[in-house]
Amino acid sequence: VTFTAIGIPGPAALVVASAGEEQTAQVSTEVAIPPAVRVSDQFGNGVQGVTVQWQVLSGGGMVIGGSLGVSEPDGLARVHGWELGPTPGPNTLQADVPALSTIIQFSATAIP
Repeated sequence: VTFTAIGIPGPAALVVASAGEEQTAQVSTEVAIPPAVRVSDQFGNGVQGVTVQWQVLSGGGMVIGGSLGVSEPDGLARVHGWELGPTPGPNTLQADVPALSTIIQFSATAIP
């Protein structure tokens, strides 16, 4: 007799920043590492299919490729790109995960 079991993650329980924090780039250009968050269950397993809303909060830049994302099988949800604003100084990007009432902010500095 052979038994086969396939484990699946539990419901989404946690969102953390995964990539793209505290970057510097020239004004009106994209940061080198697109920001990403990781959605996981209570045991740290990635959760697929969770909606993430990306929004520029400050600096005047823009989200490239659309403001909505969905977590992949590994739990990662990435913005396609983040272009910083035209004025030197701080820029802020927000990842909002409504299903968990969680907001994560990414900061970058635009330089001349």
